[in-house]
Amino acid sequence: MRPQRCWVVLSAALALCLAAGYGALAADPSWTPEPTDTPGPSWPALTVDGPWPTPALLSQPPDLALDIHALPGAWALGSGPFVASDGTEMTWSAVSGKDAEGQPFLGHIVAFAPLKDAEPVIIYHDPEPDTRIWDTKVRAGRYAFVETNERVLGTGWRLWSLPGRGQERVLLDTNDGPDIAPAPSFALTDDRIIWTAVHPRDGVLTYELRSARFDGTDNHALLSSPVSKRQYWYPSTDPAGTRLLYATVEPVAQDWRYRIWSLDLTDSTAPPVRLGTSDQATQPLTNGTVLIWRIVDGNVQNSGKDLMMADPDGGHPVRLSIDAPFLPSLGNRFLVEQDDRHDLVVYDTTAGGRPLVLERLDVHAGWEFQRGRACAGRPARLGDPARGTRPMTRRV
Repeated sequence: MRPQRCWVVLSAALALCLAAGYGALAADPSWTPEPTDTPGPSWPALTVDGPWPTPALLSQPPDLALDIHALPGAWALGSGPFVASDGTEMTWSAVSGKDAEGQPFLGHIVAFAPLKDAEPVIIYHDPEPDTRIWDTKVRAGRYAFVETNERVLGTGWRLWSLPGRGQERVLLDTNDGPDIAPAPSFALTDDRIIWTAVHPRDGVLTYELRSARFDGTDNHALLSSPVSKRQYWYPSTDPAGTRLLYATVEPVAQDWRYRIWSLDLTDSTAPPVRLGTSDQATQPLTNGTVLIWRIVDGNVQNSGKDLMMADPDGGHPVRLSIDAPFLPSLGNRFLVEQDDRHDLVVYDTTAGGRPLVLERLDVHAGWEFQRGRACAGRPARLGDPARGTRPMTRRV
């Protein structure tokens, strides 16, 4: 049988140190869980037969087929800090100018479908010259992004959809809560956006898990709760887009409880279903075959203590033994994470979580790995602007 193929796209993205960057949107301790000394649950360690794969496997192919490509440096070096993909197309924000201190504005959105586009294409120019676009996502030719602009919005944010290339943006939500309220995290299905937000409702600060179509219609709260009772984090969907996964944070006595849930998007009357039994779980991901989550390390916005892999309902969990995981990404077969040594590690979830180190990374990067395919964004080394500029296809 021909092995399953997936492609990995590496880019030499410009390392950005933004004075008014995404960190300004992070919630302060009053909005997110305080550190706690309460130990998390003890799970059995994952074991595999024989030695774990090493970089030497690049010349000794296992039963995988990974095509690795590099973006042209002219595009890669002007990219923002995050990149996303739906397995067919990838998207990222790009540098559109600089402020008086030389820090970049990120007012462009770039899209690239490797099997369709000859080269990346700028699909959106923000009308404000000093905008910074952070998180951006794509699914089925539709896009969404979070915008910040200190001059226009102060410390606030706006969430937009882009129904397609060349179409007008649609405003979905904007910050009307406290300045310290976190910016949305969001997920896409084929026909809608789902996001988290904090809004004052009848004088009560309320955490909401909201949903809308890409044209802005049917904008409503799927779930809501006073901030003092429950917070919603990290929405994601299954490959079919029929189930929503999300995490909650709840105060319990002098502690905090972190749980993960699933919600049936095809039945508006269906109640949320808890996944697994851990009270230290956050950022759930599923491909329909396995469930992945992070073990909380004091705060849901911190890097986690470890990654867990389990059955889709959270049963039979095992540790993947990754130190400080933060941005795991899951496809049909493979899980991608960066470990504490800054290695980009690919796990074959069908082989007991056996890791494969693709390439040594020198600094933190962002990537997405969905529907069995992956793309990665990597900052360039200082003094090495040509790194990552040559097209590269490599089978491993």
